[in-house]
Amino acid sequence: LCFIFMCVINPESMKHLTSVIGLLFALCATAQEYSVELSRRNSLYLVDTKIGGHTEKFTFDTGASCTMINSDLCTLLKSEGHLTEPQLSTVLVTMADESEIECRVVYIDELEIGSAKFQDVKALCVPGSDAEPLVGHTIIERMSRHSFQGNRLTFELLPAERQKYLMDCNWASDLLNYGSGSEAELQEVYDMLTPYFNNQTIVSEDLDIYCRAVYNLDRFDEFVVAFERLAEDKSYDTPTDMYDCLTVAYAVIGKLSEAKMYLDKYVQSEDTDQEIVGYLHFMLAEKMLYAGQYDEVLHYVGLLKEMNYKPEKDE
Repeated sequence: LCFIFMCVINPESMKHLTSVIGLLFALCATAQEYSVELSRRNSLYLVDTKIGGHTEKFTFDTGASCTMINSDLCTLLKSEGHLTEPQLSTVLVTMADESEIECRVVYIDELEIGSAKFQDVKALCVPGSDAEPLVGHTIIERMSRHSFQGNRLTFELLPAERQKYLMDCNWASDLLNYGSGSEAELQEVYDMLTPYFNNQTIVSEDLDIYCRAVYNLDRFDEFVVAFERLAEDKSYDTPTDMYDCLTVAYAVIGKLSEAKMYLDKYVQSEDTDQEIVGYLHFMLAEKMLYAGQYDEVLHYVGLLKEMNYKPEKDE
């Protein structure tokens, strides 16, 4: 009440009152709860799942990293326009019996569980007609909570904007990992994830994807800024190939001491590529030469001689 009185005597505070009221409504709002009947087969829960005009029993598998459908259902849904198949490479998937199988990445336009609707669901198309369809992480991650009560599944959905974030990040990850690597695809990843980076809603796993897209677009200043934010997450374990990227980026933008630090980290890693090590040594020698750091130039030239590095003609 005191805050409202302040707004009356100070109209400039009215916009803050609006924000407070909006927050109170958001806190008091109750998410819609969905409840659907399940059937059982041994220890598995089966849930009726509708796609287009077809209802299929999907195994509800909390341990599956992705939703899956078999190739017969995939062909049917694609012919009826309920599914799109982007031009991505196949994915090698380890099944529950530890066998490995190559699957195609597809996107289901809309999938319904009870009255809940899920748009643009990533799924893997498993070869053959025997594979049973299952609800996996790409659907379950959109639920803010779910529980089993007897033979019923009860769940709530994440807010729409959070679901869109998950959809965008799934697509960005697929483009980066299974796409052609073209500049157009990298730009699409960049355009899709930049808003989440700018408003700081992107999480570390997806920030790693963003960093790689930015690096491959040669936006080295932005790459360094993005990685420095990623490194703030103490649980993030920097992969070896990221040290390679950091060495190049810092060298290009002229931060040579940082470039040297990450080159040392790359060299000390277990799974280094000696050709890359040679290239990075040569690049730093060149940058040090332009910077007038001649002792460092001689140091890296010495390392190159020890490696018997043979530069290209233009180098």
